[in-house]
Amino acid sequence: GIPQGTALSNVLTNALMLPVDRLMNQRAKALDASYRRYCDDTLIIGSQSAVDELEAMFFKQVEALQMEVHTAFPKRTVATFLRQPDGRLQLEGPNRLMHYLGVTVDGGTILLRSTTVSRYYQRMARAVRSAKRKAERAQLDRVPRKKLYARYTKFGDRGPGARKINGERKHRHSFYRYAER
Repeated sequence: GIPQGTALSNVLTNALMLPVDRLMNQRAKALDASYRRYCDDTLIIGSQSAVDELEAMFFKQVEALQMEVHTAFPKRTVATFLRQPDGRLQLEGPNRLMHYLGVTVDGGTILLRSTTVSRYYQRMARAVRSAKRKAERAQLDRVPRKKLYARYTKFGDRGPGARKINGERKHRHSFYRYAER
């Protein structure tokens, strides 16, 4: 087996689930619903009947792959959204917040989860300490900041490491840009 949580485990899970994703997306589209999945995080949005049908289909497809779906809380959240008169969505019921892929949604507001932000700051602090140690070992007067800016600030899309995507300069490692979206 492959240890859970490694990059290889995510890649293999996504590769294995591609046929399931295609089927689920086709059916979701036919039901005017939405299906999203990344590794072991799955999101189904639609009317109650569409969600029920897609969920049953998902369980059946995963079972056919001899895999299992964890349905116990806190791994599984069922959220019901109601459209407000002004067009906004609002979460109904006792579960007023939904968590998915590092964000928390209440129907109108999307916030980064505190654990996501905490991990970002920890990685950034570790990167700064590492850059300082490397600069000291190389006897540099200043810490090279270009890579740090690229990865941890909004200025990451301005340097030579940035790529042009649809005419805009983007840096592939900028968490700040991810959070900004």
